[in-house]
Amino acid sequence: MLFRSDDSTAATPQRIYNAAASVSVRLRVTDPAGASATTALVITAGNSAPLVAIDTPRVGKRWGVGDEIAFSAPATDPEQGVLPASAYTWRLTLQHCPSACHAHPSGVWEGVRSGSFAASGHEYPSYLELTVTARDAGGLEASRTVELFPQVAHITVT
Repeated sequence: MLFRSDDSTAATPQRIYNAAASVSVRLRVTDPAGASATTALVITAGNSAPLVAIDTPRVGKRWGVGDEIAFSAPATDPEQGVLPASAYTWRLTLQHCPSACHAHPSGVWEGVRSGSFAASGHEYPSYLELTVTARDAGGLEASRTVELFPQVAHITVT
């Protein structure tokens, strides 16, 4: 990994890399009183992030407790073409929202393009959030998320 230390006072500094490489960049910001903060980030020059979409489940899918929900996604990369199953990670999170939402991690599937899970119940209001992440050989990632809401019924008891 390369490290560059170029000082710039520009509001939007830019640097052009002429060869593919992973480069560690740092940003230091200093306010008029002299206080400063620094952050670092690795960028991958000469590599584009993959493209990923969720085929199933479709947006708007409603589910009941115990329903089997299938998931699948295609992912391609401008440099690599179709990504292998090993490039995929799926995360299922149950979002429970009695007032402010909080997350309940509910499943992780690594190295698969598709699969399924059984929907579990939780105190209402809640919904499922399914996220797929595809990572290319250069380490760049792209993610997509679909929110899945439960079937609900309003009943009146007298």
